[in-house]
Amino acid sequence: AVVSTQSTGKNFVKIKRDEDGSIVGLTGSAEAVALAKNLLLDVSSDVISEQFVLPADCTTYMTEHSQAFSEILSTHEAIYKAEQLVTFSDTMEIVKEEVQEMINSIARFSVPCPNNLAQFVLNKEFLHNVSKDYDALLQQNENELSVILPDKFRPVFSSLLSSHIKSMTSSVTTQTVSCPKDMINWDKLCSQFNAHVIVEEDNKVTVTADPDTVKEVSFFIKQKERFEMSSAGT
Repeated sequence: AVVSTQSTGKNFVKIKRDEDGSIVGLTGSAEAVALAKNLLLDVSSDVISEQFVLPADCTTYMTEHSQAFSEILSTHEAIYKAEQLVTFSDTMEIVKEEVQEMINSIARFSVPCPNNLAQFVLNKEFLHNVSKDYDALLQQNENELSVILPDKFRPVFSSLLSSHIKSMTSSVTTQTVSCPKDMINWDKLCSQFNAHVIVEEDNKVTVTADPDTVKEVSFFIKQKERFEMSSAGT
């Protein structure tokens, strides 16, 4: 629970909320608590709730990523949770109209991107910038990236993303290294070196990263293999 202090004239009331923000208790003088209850009743009497189901293919984008959706809710002091839209009775229709306009203006498209390149394209800095500047969400699928964003940004963002993919393609290299596939914790190695590794069936691994990192990974694998062979021989 979260406790916050709210002023009611010369009196103060401590409001206890649960994790989703709902008020579960009031603490203060009798006069302050009574006043707070009356204020809450006045406000809540004008608040209504209606079911509003967002399209399945953009629910996560709107509720977890979209700045525009957050701004609509904030502007009208509205809440969206569990397919329920909650706001004041005199602004409900306005909120619904603005949310529907936003839904109608969302663009979705995909661009080719090899799996071994995606983690370099979707680096933290790039994702932060495109979210901030274009209200865009990118997700990796099989050999492609799916994009969802306001339609007004699609032309310029499509060009930006294509240029970014080309830039990342030229900045990394791929090399195949012989190595028993069970000799190394590949997830740990990928995290340690910021590399992408594909483990082949014939005791080979394909490593993708910037050229210096690929050299470091190759050296690490060879050293690990020598150590394992030396240990097995003792």
